Amino acid sequence: MSGDNNVMSGINLQGETEQSLVEALKQGKQEVLGLLYDAYAPVMMGVILRIVPDREVAEEVLQETFLAIWSRIEVYDASKKDF
Repeated sequence: MSGDNNVMSGINLQGETEQSLVEALKQGKQEVLGLLYDAYAPVMMGVILRIVPDREVAEEVLQETFLAIWSRIEVYDASKKDF
């Protein structure tokens, strides 16, 4: 997997690398969160629904996940691959 490619094939990040999107989030560019949501939410929802069978609860988990990304992006260190 190259740094210029998306982590998951089929994810449309409009030609941006994940690292450039992380940098844009760190600069407070809220529209990038929407781009990430559009790209990753369907896949994430599928995973969440396997763990949390209640769709309403799963949607809340998904929303909370993206809120956590937005609110904690400044502590993200790509070299650690973890928040």
